[in-house]
Formats: sequence, C-alpha cells, structure tokens
Amino acid sequence: MIPVTTAPRTAADTTPLDEVMLAMDIVDTLRHERSTVDRELEADLRDDALVARIRQIYSDQGIAVTDELVRKGVEALKQDRFTYQPPKPSFALRLAHVYIARWQWLRRLLLTSLLLGAGWVLWQLPQQWRDHRAYSAYSTRVDALSEQLADIDRRIERLDRWHAARSEPLALIREPVAGQLDAIKSAVSSLRQRRAALQSLDSGTAEAYRDNADAADRRLGDAEALLAESAVLLATAEARLHPVETLDQLAARFESAAAVLAAASLQANERSAIDAVLVQAESALRAGNLALAQPAVARLDQIGTQLGLAYELRIVSADGVRSGVWRHPVDNPQGRNFYLVVEAIAEDGGRLTLPILNEETQQIESVSRFAVRVPEAVYEEVKADKLDNGLIDQALVGRKQRGVLEVQFDRPVAGGYITRWEQ
Repeated sequence: MIPVTTAPRTAADTTPLDEVMLAMDIVDTLRHERSTVDRELEADLRDDALVARIRQIYSDQGIAVTDELVRKGVEALKQDRFTYQPPKPSFALRLAHVYIARWQWLRRLLLTSLLLGAGWVLWQLPQQWRDHRAYSAYSTRVDALSEQLADIDRRIERLDRWHAARSEPLALIREPVAGQLDAIKSAVSSLRQRRAALQSLDSGTAEAYRDNADAADRRLGDAEALLAESAVLLATAEARLHPVETLDQLAARFESAAAVLAAASLQANERSAIDAVLVQAESALRAGNLALAQPAVARLDQIGTQLGLAYELRIVSADGVRSGVWRHPVDNPQGRNFYLVVEAIAEDGGRLTLPILNEETQQIESVSRFAVRVPEAVYEEVKADKLDNGLIDQALVGRKQRGVLEVQFDRPVAGGYITRWEQ
C-alpha cells in the first residue's frame, strides 16, 4: 500500500478503526484500478455498478465488504481523501529534511573531506619536493661560491706578496720585467675592487629562500658572473709570474756565477771561452729572452761548479766491471776508438757525479762513471797491467784542482768522453 493521509478523527467519529483501514485499502485498490474507474466515471455509470465491481474484486480475494463501506471508498476517491499532500516548502521543512538525511550528509561530508585532503597532499608533495630540490641546488651553488671566494682570497694575497717582493728587480732584468710587474700590480688592484663587491652569501633557510627565490637566484647569478670574471683576470696575472720569476732566478744565478768566474785563475783560452758565455747570458737576460738565457746560465753554473771541485780521475778496477772499452767511430766504421773507464774520486774518498758531454750523442749527462778516449798504446798498456795480476797498479789518469777548469792528465789522452757502452 502507498502512504496516505487521513483527516483528524473527531469525538463524533465513532467509525471502527478496522473499517477505516479497510476503506483506505478500498481507496488504494481503486487507485490501482484508476484507468477502469476513470472509464466508469467518464461513462457516468451509476455508483451501484462501481460498488458491485469493487465488491466483486474483494469477494474474489475472500474479503467481505459492505456496500456502505465500498460507497465510502468511492466517495473518498472522488474527494481525494487518503491522498498524500506534501507540505508547503519552509525553512523548518528544510531543517527537517537535513536532520532526516543527517547520516547521508555526514558520509558525503567525510568523503568530500577525504578527497579534498588527498588532493591537497597530492598537490603539496610535488611542490615541496620541487622546492627542496631548488633550495638544495641553491645551497650547493652558495657553498661552491664560498669555496671559490676563499681560494680567490688566498691567490690574491700570494700575488700581492710576490709583487711586493719583486717591486725592485735586479738591474739586469729591470727593463724586460717592468711591464709585467706593472700589469700584475694593476691586476691585483682590480681584483681587490671586484672582491669588495663579492660579499659572502648565506644560503639561509629553506623557508626564506622559497619566499624570495627569484631575488636570491638573481643575486647568486650576479656573484657567480663576477667571480668568473675575477678568476679569468687572476689566471692571466698568475700566468705573468712564471717568466718574471724565471728571469729573476736566472739573473741571480748569473750574478753569482759571474762573481765566481771573475775570481778564478783561468788560462787565456779558458777566460775567452767563458767571457763569450757571460756576454751571451747577459744579453739574453737584458732582452728577457728565456730561450737563450736558460742554456747560457746553465753553462755558467756548470763552469762555476766545476771550478769549485777537486778530484782525481781513476781507472775503474772492480770485479765484473770493464776497465776499458773500444768503439767504432761514427764517421769511420772500420776504425776503433779506445777508452779507459774512470771515476771521479773526491778529496774525502767519495765518488762524484759530473756533467759529461757524450761525444757520440753530443748530450750532456750527469754520471758517476764515464770513459775517456786514449791512444791505443795507452789502452793496451792498461790492459796488460790488469791481465798481469787482475789489478791496475797505475790507476791514476789525471787530477782536477780547485779553481782550475780542466783536468791535468798524467797519461796521454786523445780527448773526448762517452757515458754509455756495452758491458
């Protein structure tokens, strides 16, 4: 049955409740048979025929109804009694509907809250992850900038100290290095000005960076660009150090060697050869020509070192070591050059290492054992001495006195040395 409404019962209404309920059922039945009823009513049939029809319907269902009760049902249908009439819209009615559907609304509210919360989390997590990555990258750049600034500071200070120490170069090289020193001084001044503009940056907190990321990145980018310019300027200035430093060292070595050679007792031919080297070295230094100055000063160092040495040249006489060798000359494959293998023994008995010019390769090598070329007769004489008893009785070949450039030989020599041979 469908829900219906009934008029309120008064005190005079003494109709039994079961009859009322039955009448309501009759009306409900009539409503289900609305099409038939409508045709009957539209045909303007008598109520008796309609009552008989309804009675027959209930009789078929085994329900006994009176004609009066059926007539009441027909009248009620005509008067739209027992029909639900919705109340008029009002605020109270809306509140009532809300209260009735409160659990449904609560479920909707909870579901909506969950969806909104999940959406907020899904939106915030990627954003926070991007913010964290951006801040981490920014912090890394700030740390790198701080390290580079510290390195720049150290290099500027070292460059400044270096320049101060050489503000008055040796007179010999003053002209070629003056321009370089001025350029380095100017670079130091410019670097200090740039460094003053490069303040140390602090990465700060992630929140502070997020609130003003664009400005922070812009400041950092400007600092990095200025630092890059400073690094290029500093590298250019440092590149000027090497030639100036090398010329400075060569000039000091030249003056020291020149003083030693001036006090040495030399033969006329030796003095003439040394003076030629001195002139060559001095000219190269005054012109700032490193390519010519370096070998010339090295030769002067060698000569100065050689003047200060005192030693004896003795033939090597040890088990398993040859005391003499012979070689085919490079320009005469059929001929032979004979050599005695010697060592330089110092005054204290130690073995010296000397710079020796190898006549076969024309290269100077520092060696402690080398061979001096001698006539074949001298070679054979030493050979016979060793074969006699396994020892060389006359091992002395020559002496080198301190302050003297060349060795005075006690045996005839043919001139020339070698530093390598087959054992």
